[in-house]
Amino acid sequence: GSSIALDGVKDVKSTTDKPDKGIFLMAGKKFTFTDNDEYLENNTDANAISVKNTTMSTNKAMALIGGKVDVTDGSNLTAGDLEVVAGSSFKDEGNTIEGTDTTNLTVSASTIHSNEDLTLVGSNINLANTKLEVGTPTDHEYGSNGIVRIAAAKNVKLYDEDDKGFGIESANNTGNLSLNNVTMNAIGTVDAYGKTIDIKDSNLTGNSTIAFQAGNATEDGINSTAENTINLANTTVNTNDAGLALIGGKVNVTDKSNLTVGDLELVAGTSYMDDGNTIKGADATNLSISDSTMTVKHDATLIGSDINLTNATLNVG
Repeated sequence: GSSIALDGVKDVKSTTDKPDKGIFLMAGKKFTFTDNDEYLENNTDANAISVKNTTMSTNKAMALIGGKVDVTDGSNLTAGDLEVVAGSSFKDEGNTIEGTDTTNLTVSASTIHSNEDLTLVGSNINLANTKLEVGTPTDHEYGSNGIVRIAAAKNVKLYDEDDKGFGIESANNTGNLSLNNVTMNAIGTVDAYGKTIDIKDSNLTGNSTIAFQAGNATEDGINSTAENTINLANTTVNTNDAGLALIGGKVNVTDKSNLTVGDLELVAGTSYMDDGNTIKGADATNLSISDSTMTVKHDATLIGSDINLTNATLNVG
């Protein structure tokens, strides 16, 4: 439809076992359907999807795709794999997504549970007072089990990762990404991009690498300025034996944050290329850690034009 609103709807279910079936909500101005694809074009924030105080579940795929998407007020979404996309254009089987300043995604006071993987895309993304549960501990066959992809950007491209689902190839014209009082547990990797990234009062756990990157991302690396800031405040991160990476133009870890990880990479710079082997900076691309604790089992890498550690504890090995 042009817009879709669900308010107080309970037990929206799909129990199909057929592949490529499930629950799909699509709001737009223009739809084009082919044998293998669905195209949405010329969407605006008027082509909104609002899911409020609503319960939806399927053991297969769930997709919410529109010009603006809001999941709020105690909603609970459970799916085999789950995709929530706000954009002006959705094409190439969903691998090319474009947006405008107002094609934004909000999830607040809600729970999202995906048995397999989760994809969130919007020009700006706001997650607040929300729980994200991704992956099935006993699933050792599905390649993208537990993977989380988050792209706050107006130009996003995904690519097939050979039996691991889809990865983020590029995220350009990035927007703001915020996590406020978010509890996230992901079995697979977490790959998140934004212009600025603010994480506060949150608890992030997992068994694979968690990476937040502020700037514009290409398949070769990240380009940032000092405006591409990552702020992590009063937040607990536990990746067990896996890594945590915060990469941007400026990185701040503050307010009694507690990081317990296998490997730690905190990088403030203008360019992060060659899987982190080539890093450049500028006068203001600084790293600051204050009133926080970092416990690292293996390797810790801290890079910035200036690095300031104040009332910080770093235990390595």
